[in-house]
Amino acid sequence: MAPVNSTLLLVRGSALHNEIRAGLVCSSVCFNQDVKALVPYKGVYPKYLTYSILGRQNELLRLVSQAGNTAGVLDTKLVQAFNIWLPEYNEQKAIADALGDVDALLESLDRLITKKRNLKQATMQELLTGKTRLPGFDGEWEVKRLGEITEIRSGGTPSTTNAAFWDGGVPWLYPDRYYSSVRKKVFV
Repeated sequence: MAPVNSTLLLVRGSALHNEIRAGLVCSSVCFNQDVKALVPYKGVYPKYLTYSILGRQNELLRLVSQAGNTAGVLDTKLVQAFNIWLPEYNEQKAIADALGDVDALLESLDRLITKKRNLKQATMQELLTGKTRLPGFDGEWEVKRLGEITEIRSGGTPSTTNAAFWDGGVPWLYPDRYYSSVRKKVFV
């Protein structure tokens, strides 16, 4: 069982290939073998410990090894040997509080962005179905099938022996990166 103010750290899972997942325990919790609880000793401010882990993500990611086909593993012995800079307690608290203020601001902005995205989605449903019309436009809309107004093409991966496709001159869309990059660039 992890007591309040422990930091839970994911030590096994496919997410470890991309990010370190850690969080502060707000109430005692049970957890499985894929997670470790870092229970701080006296003199270690709990939130500071959590931020220290998250702030050193790149260094911790370099310690992740492969287990099986997809799981990443962060060995407990490597976690135990990992160095953390530790100022005196009051400075730890001040640093954690400052970072907490930034987190609160980011969460507030995330809520605002979510609200605006929902508003955009509702507006799109109204405008793109003709339920609501922009000023100066009237008349009936036609309904067409996508196949009537577009040519639908399929993609494919060319031979890796053809260097012309792989030298960086041809832009590639990777499905696993679709939402994080292309959507932002193409579907603003």
